Amino acid sequence: GLWTILVIGGLTRCLGIADRSLWFDEASSWWMATRFGGTELLDRCAANVHPPLYYLLLAGWTAIWGDSPFALRLLSVLAGVGTVIGGYLLTAEVAAGPAGVNTVRPAPPARDSQTLGWAAAALLATNTAQLTWSQEARMYAPGACATVVSGWLLL
Repeated sequence: GLWTILVIGGLTRCLGIADRSLWFDEASSWWMATRFGGTELLDRCAANVHPPLYYLLLAGWTAIWGDSPFALRLLSVLAGVGTVIGGYLLTAEVAAGPAGVNTVRPAPPARDSQTLGWAAAALLATNTAQLTWSQEARMYAPGACATVVSGWLLL
């Protein structure tokens, strides 16, 4: 079930990502990641309203995969698929309840928590906002991925 959801989520995120040119905000990401290195990149990030981690990741990504619109957006596609995985893990963990703790309500069976995880993953895989964020060379998809994965890790 999860593999099917991931394939659907990955393929829908890849549809048409190289068909359009970069728009202003994506060009800004490209400029920050490819034109500045080291401390200058960090200095420019400090003057920007966006956090620097995305630009650092994108700089390393473009050094390996190039700076075509497809390559720039592929980082967000992978982060979008990571969001789907993280959403599954987080939801299944929350639905399973606390381990080894006496609660008023017993934890649901593992199958129920897995089903809820699949439902969350399916919603994230097909959500219009998630699909849009995953097709742009911006920090939104990596930010969503970091949010759900860090939530799961905190549990």
